[in-house]
This record gives sequence, C-alpha cells and structure tokens, in this order.
Amino acid sequence: MRQLIVPDCPLGRFCIGQIGFGFDPITNDHKIVCVQYETRENACVYSMKMGSWRPIASPFPITSYCEVLSSACYVNGVLHWVVECFIERYYIMTFDLCTHEFGMIDLPELGELTTIQGCLGVISSCIWVRRDGYWSVVFKPQTNEVEEVLNEALELASNGDLLLRTFSEGFQVYNMETGERSRLMAFNDTCLLLDMHMYVESLQLFGMGTACQFVVPLHRFTMSEYLCEELIVEIFTRLPSKSLIRFRSVSKSLRSRIDSPSFIKLHASRSPKSIVFTHIVRSASAKEYGANTFCTVHTENQLPSSEYIGITPVKYPRKHLQLVSSCNGIICMFQQVEGTITLWNPSIMRQLTLPDCPRRCVDEPWIGIGFDPITDDNKIVSIPRVSTETPFFYSMKTRDWRPISSPMPSYSKMYSGAFYINGVLHWVVGPSKDGELRYILTFDLSGHVFGMIRLPKPNWETTHVTTIEGCVAVISRVIGDTWIWVRRDGYWSLVFKSKTNQVKAGLGYALELTYNGNLLLTTFCEDIQVYNRKTGARSTLVNFNDASSLFNMYPDIGPAHLVKPILIHRSASSFLNYMMSSYLCEELIVEIFTRLPSKSLLRFRSVSKSLRSCIENPSFIRMHTS
Repeated sequence: MRQLIVPDCPLGRFCIGQIGFGFDPITNDHKIVCVQYETRENACVYSMKMGSWRPIASPFPITSYCEVLSSACYVNGVLHWVVECFIERYYIMTFDLCTHEFGMIDLPELGELTTIQGCLGVISSCIWVRRDGYWSVVFKPQTNEVEEVLNEALELASNGDLLLRTFSEGFQVYNMETGERSRLMAFNDTCLLLDMHMYVESLQLFGMGTACQFVVPLHRFTMSEYLCEELIVEIFTRLPSKSLIRFRSVSKSLRSRIDSPSFIKLHASRSPKSIVFTHIVRSASAKEYGANTFCTVHTENQLPSSEYIGITPVKYPRKHLQLVSSCNGIICMFQQVEGTITLWNPSIMRQLTLPDCPRRCVDEPWIGIGFDPITDDNKIVSIPRVSTETPFFYSMKTRDWRPISSPMPSYSKMYSGAFYINGVLHWVVGPSKDGELRYILTFDLSGHVFGMIRLPKPNWETTHVTTIEGCVAVISRVIGDTWIWVRRDGYWSLVFKSKTNQVKAGLGYALELTYNGNLLLTTFCEDIQVYNRKTGARSTLVNFNDASSLFNMYPDIGPAHLVKPILIHRSASSFLNYMMSSYLCEELIVEIFTRLPSKSLLRFRSVSKSLRSCIENPSFIRMHTS
C-alpha cells in the first residue's frame, strides 16, 4: 500500500500504450520508458534510483511513421510493444532496459502480448510462444472450448493453467491438460470483472529516498498465516527481552502472544543465565555513594576477565538505590531515605515503584522477591526486624500488600539478605528460642508459611545463602577456614573448602556458573574472581575503568517477566540495538523474512535500523519477490 507519483515526462502528454515499466537486473533499478513519434525527442527513460527522466540516445528501429497498438509487455529485462509500420505491417518493437537499445522482432500474428512459460507470447486466434528465436503454437482452442477469439491470457505459474478473457464469456480458468474450464465470478452483483494483470507481491518502493511520497496505512499483522504457531514460538522464545519489547508494538496479536504467561515461562527457561555486576565510582564521597554507582549485565560466558567488549554501563533508575535481591530478571531495589521499594529490569530498562508497605521498611535485608509457581505471580516479602511484628507480602497480580498470618520462628537479628530458590525465600537470622545462634528462615511463596533450616555449622559465621547445583548452599567462616555447604535431601554436604593459598582473607559471597560449574567468588581483598573447581585455577575480573571498582554481583538477570504491561514506566535510557542476529543465524533470518507478506515486513522495518537495512537490501528484495 505505497505509491509514488513520478515527475512529468519531458515529452509531454502520452497515452497508456506508449508507457513501459520494467526492471534492469544489471543496475537493480526499476525503469519507466515513454515512446512517442510526434515529438522531436522520441523516447526517454525514468530511473527509480536516480529519480529523474533522461533521453534515450538509441534510434528507433523504424524511421517512418509508427503507431503503438498494444501495452508494453516486460519479459526478462526487455520491454515489448506491438507496432504498426507503414500500412498493415506489424512488428514487435523491443527495448533493452540494461543497454537502452531498441530492436525489432517479427510478429507471427496480430494480437496482444503476454508471458507464457517464462517466454514472450502472442494471443490471437491461438497462443504463440517465442523460444530461441522461433515462434511455436502452444495453445489452439477448439470450437467447444472457447467460443470466441481470445482477448487476453495469463499463465498461472503454480500449475500451468491459463487465465483467459474472451469477449463473450468473460474470465475463465482453462486447464491445458484436461480441457476443463471454470468461469470466475464478479466481486458482487453490482460490479463486473473488467481486466486482469499479473502481479507479484514485493518490497519495492521501500528505500527510494526522500523524493518518494508514501502513504502507509496500518495493517493487521498476519505472520501466523505464513508461519506455523510452533515455529513462531521457537523463534521468539530465543530472542532477547529488549527485542521482544519492540516486537510487542508490531501488532495486537503478537503483543498478546508475548504477554501470555506460558510464553513468559518458556522464554525464561530458554534465556541465557546472566549476572549483574555493581560498580562504584572510587571518587564518590560517602554522601554520594548511592548516586555514583552503575551496573553492567553479562551472560555467564561473557564475564569481564580482560575487558568489557560490547558491554554498555547502565545507570540505576533512581539515585541512592541499593540492590536487595533478584528473581526471574527482576531486581528488587530499596531506597533507604524514602523507604520505597523499586522493581527494575535492566535488560529492558523498565521500573516500577511499589506502593508503601503498611509497615514501613527500614533496611534492605528485610526485603525479598520471589516467584510463586502455583499462581504465576511475582511476590515481594517484607519481614520485620523482630519476629513479634507482622510481616507483609506484595502480589504483582493483585497489586496490593497483604499481611502474612503464618507464625514466624523467633529471631532478633538478621545476617543475610533474602535469596530465592525454587519458590522459597531464605534469610540467615538468629538467635532462636531453641538456642540456635544462627539458622535459615524460610518463606514458601505458594503456601505463605514460614519455616526454619538448621545450619551445618551453627556456631560459625554464616552471612550468605546461595545456590549450587540447583540446591540451597551457605558460606560459613571461622578463623582460618571458609567452607561452602550444599543441602540435598535434607542433609548438608561439604563441596568447597578454601585454603590459605587459594582465597586470601576468606570468601564473602559465591555464585555457581551453571554452564561449566565454576564458582564466581567475592573476597575481602582480591575483588571478584572465577574459581575452577576441577583445576583450582582462578582469575580475577577486571574493573570497568580506572575510575571505578567492581563492588557486588547478583544472579539470574535477563528473562522477560517485565515484558508484561505491569511495569509501564520506561526509563529515559533508550533500548540497545536490535541483536536478533546474535541468537539466530543469518540464513534462518533471511529464510523466515523472505516468506512473510510485504505488509508485515513493512512493520518489521520499524523494529530497528539493522532490520530495516536488511529488508531494504536489493538482494533481499529480489529473493522475497521470487
């Protein structure tokens, strides 16, 4: 649904038969040719690339008076007209769109020009086709087949049948093998079929420059009519979140598919596990600590061991925010001055500030975020400083705070922030009434029930909960030793024991890299390092620049949970460039998009500059047209 009004031809007014339109395969250019005998300059050509008319220097093959009798027919880079020269002498005049030279072909019988079997054809009492410089009859209707002289014919490329038009029988489809014919119906009772032309859907006129004036109406996206549902899901569940956000604007049906809970869960399971690193600017004063931090997001196999290649630093959505915990791509942040909780997805740059909790939050360790797999709901839990007060949880589905009626084990101090594992939040707290100095406080996000887990070394200093091999793990320290324990089937087992020459000054925190089993460790004097559990080798991650230092790390950033319109506030930072080519090979992208309708590709052009460049590429346009 695009149009272009071509500038007036310098030859002046002309009739329809004097105009020809075709494609120059050498220069990848569409051209319009106008021929006239009444003017001094007999012919000129309009180039779509140049946007201007130019005279044709090649002389006409006939110098005497000539009259054009048919519309131009384009076949394989050449335009053809039926012309009358002298008195009742008829020829086919040709014009090569590549060389800009005229020529002549003998006409076997006066009639209309068409294309049959990829060759030039002539329609009269029968249908002639020109192959290798010779004319041959390919169709001659019998008396009982077509009652009157043919007026027009088109070949259906899908099956070789002929679409015929006669003066008395209108339009009909003729099967050349069986001789069967069927008449085409008019659109309704108030109109008649008038004419027919061969048309191939294409993307031409996409990239014609500023000289073209286009009007582009919106169309309903109909990709599902061209690709099966399974293939659509397979493709989109492997795209990054920031690309899915932009695809949501393509159509209502695609937005509905991307926002569905089943799609979000499948996308989350297929998204590469990522880690967010917090960086602090060294020159920042204590007063400006929260305002001078930024973060970078890395996939597990893209850690900054030597430099930050292709990584863009991301500023926090607000000043003085502190990272609390994360779950399914959502980071929970706390603003201590105002006591507000903000949810943030750095992958798609969206945020949501929650309403105030009925019991004011005073510190970030008391807040946790997790996912309820029963109700498909992300929940934020705020527990009190002492177990005698009422805890609350916030539901992203219902968008309100609710009290938790489950009794809580006793504690008076918290030693770690919340950590989410398999539908349960975990904190290290203590002491309990039973004499436990420290233990793990749990909260089931589905049953809304608190519980407690004994630590393997209750008398040791345990300040972090993490996950290793898909299970709950803790880091315990005592003078001279740092151990990592994993809980399987209700029992603790030792999986890591540091030595003096391995980790200096003890471990602070640990994350397991799921793709190779290595540990990502924070230490008190050696920054953040990667530890190979098999070989014992370790490497230190580098700082983003000389003015900043790596400060902390958080797991599991990247899935599309904030694609849903729950978080409607978009930060001022723009989306990153479209990176679908990083997730799908170039050949598959081309195969998919060359099979989509033009109106759908028109809307995909708005997704990114790189996709627009791909769709407007001449080679892509030719492949899509074919």
